[in-house]
Amino acid sequence: YDVVTLVCSGTANYIERLSSASDEIQARMFEPFLLKSDIEQSLKDAFPVCKYSLFGRVELLLEIKKVLEKELPDQLDVYLADKDCLDIMPHQVSKGTSLLTLIEHLGFTPEETACFGDSFNDVSMFGITPHSFAMHTAHPDVKKQAAYTVTSVSEAIAHVFAFNEKKSTTPKGSSTR
Repeated sequence: YDVVTLVCSGTANYIERLSSASDEIQARMFEPFLLKSDIEQSLKDAFPVCKYSLFGRVELLLEIKKVLEKELPDQLDVYLADKDCLDIMPHQVSKGTSLLTLIEHLGFTPEETACFGDSFNDVSMFGITPHSFAMHTAHPDVKKQAAYTVTSVSEAIAHVFAFNEKKSTTPKGSSTR
């Protein structure tokens, strides 16, 4: 497939070779790509990978997604993470799973939690809490999965503060919604 492939180890994003296409993607990232020309051999030698990100034309990415979901349905979670990015992760390794783990670890309830997102990789969090917010720039299918659509994080935070204020002034046993 004619795609740019990043291998994400959790500590860095590795790429086998640089190109003008990878340079364009690199310009959008927070961390520089690390060049790893022996990546195929490294993968055979148990190189730690948490995610693959493929960048290319959306039609091609959807074709790859379809093949992976057909061939490995119970092993992978595959989703469009951006207009030109397909993320491939082990099954049940998602932001939603991580949020549930964090909630449990901190002793919170889903109702005491809020999440924000703008892409398909955020959808797994949205069903966990009634305080899920999609950014107004998100894909329409992403926005459908969130409880609310907002234009800014500050707007979502104001909503949470208003909810908490209403909850603290509502007598026990009364509905807060």
